[in-house]
Amino acid sequence: MNLLKKIRQANKHKQEVQWPETDNSVFDIDETMSLAGLFQRELEKAGGHACICQGQEHLIEEIRALFGRQEWQAPFAFDTWVKNILSSAGIGFRSSLEDLGQMDVGVGVCDFLVAWTGSIVVSSVLPGGRQFPIFSPELVILARKDQLVLDPDQALVRLHEKYEQAPTQITFITGPSKTADIEKTLIYGMHGPRNVYVFII
Repeated sequence: MNLLKKIRQANKHKQEVQWPETDNSVFDIDETMSLAGLFQRELEKAGGHACICQGQEHLIEEIRALFGRQEWQAPFAFDTWVKNILSSAGIGFRSSLEDLGQMDVGVGVCDFLVAWTGSIVVSSVLPGGRQFPIFSPELVILARKDQLVLDPDQALVRLHEKYEQAPTQITFITGPSKTADIEKTLIYGMHGPRNVYVFII
């Protein structure tokens, strides 16, 4: 039987694929913990940093303190809310794509935060959504508590509800970029940010 005959025969006897239910037992869940607390724990396990802020003034103080500890010279921001926060903290920033090569930290927003995995969900629809996950040597994300979801399935459902047309790129960021491709030596920041900071308000 030639190949085309096999394909025709297979098409006559199609079967629905039954996908298994998600096995949630692999996740270490503390039911008394808030989504924000669970996200913070899981992100920190992955090597990232999370701060839960009690209001906008607290957020501005924490951002100012972080930038005071770092030696960042060229922060980049594209989102209006982020720009306002940085301005309120007395932090200068750039927004021109032409200067992107000089960026040492990207400060942006996300679509959702996945508590179970400590993941940040960023789509191409967001300002800097394509550039920051890849080009930022360091990444700072500002988020709101209503962006927290429990698992990746919920994140995808909420993305579908949020956008009429699916974004052309959706990135899940779980902690700093790590690779051990070269001589089995762990290197941070090879394919993305070497440090990830998330502030939740």
